[in-house]
Amino acid sequence: MSASHRIVVLGQEINVRSTADESTVHRIESFVAGKVAQVLEAGSTGDNHLAIILTLLNLAEDYLVLLDRIEKEQKSDDLRIAGLLERLSVLAD
Repeated sequence: MSASHRIVVLGQEINVRSTADESTVHRIESFVAGKVAQVLEAGSTGDNHLAIILTLLNLAEDYLVLLDRIEKEQKSDDLRIAGLLERLSVLAD
């Protein structure tokens, strides 16, 4: 069941609904605030809206890199499992 939570991003209070517990919402809020702060501190922009967009682009890049890594690891694991199953099949014969 979703609950309402109040978070603050760039000094802006926002009410959000989430099924996550309070500590998880707070963790997300802190993570996002930190990522936005990194963009602002890098001097890429002084515009808060642009900082949010750049933060989203950075997070999307990080997310896609992780997805690619997981996919490669999954393929590697699948090949290893297939090899082990082949060995077991040979030993069972």
